[in-house]
Amino acid sequence: MAIGSENSSLFRTGTAAKAANHMIGLATQQQLTPDRPSSGNGRTSSIARLIGLLGGIVLAAGVAAPLIHIPIAGTISYMRQPAYLPGNYIGTAVLLGAAVASIVLTIVRRFKPLWLTGAVALGQLAATLLAFQHTAATVVAHAEEPDLVDPMLMWAGAALQRAHFEWGVGVIALGALLILAAAAWDLAHREPREGGIKGTP
Repeated sequence: MAIGSENSSLFRTGTAAKAANHMIGLATQQQLTPDRPSSGNGRTSSIARLIGLLGGIVLAAGVAAPLIHIPIAGTISYMRQPAYLPGNYIGTAVLLGAAVASIVLTIVRRFKPLWLTGAVALGQLAATLLAFQHTAATVVAHAEEPDLVDPMLMWAGAALQRAHFEWGVGVIALGALLILAAAAWDLAHREPREGGIKGTP
């Protein structure tokens, strides 16, 4: 009877050990299962970071790219512009600030504020181009007055009539759009998963 009792005890001990191992395996599997979406989040975050970093770098490079070409006067950029242009170097500070902020935010994976930095960069570019067009139109209008006797103003009017935008406009716009694309990518690939998790009873 002692041997039977001992065998029964060993049997129960072995069964309990198998059950414990089985429960540990199930618990481990359940713990690992929620991590699978995080790998997708990691891939999404990596793509968004790549786009955001590229956008910030392109935007910063666009500050030095040629923006407007004026015959005789030469090429104007945010880093090289005459003092008579409205805004002067404010636009330079705004674009560089937006580029640096976008890079830092992308590195720390804060993608929502990229909507702001990208929009600010596009707004600054649009404001610069509109301000230049307004200034050029005003100078040309004064230069075409019949009683004008100012040769310098006449020369400026003739030069501004032939002014045109350079490829730097496209570079800055591309950088700002890439920054916005990084924010949009993160939003589009993150919200459905978060909504699915929250909606699960």
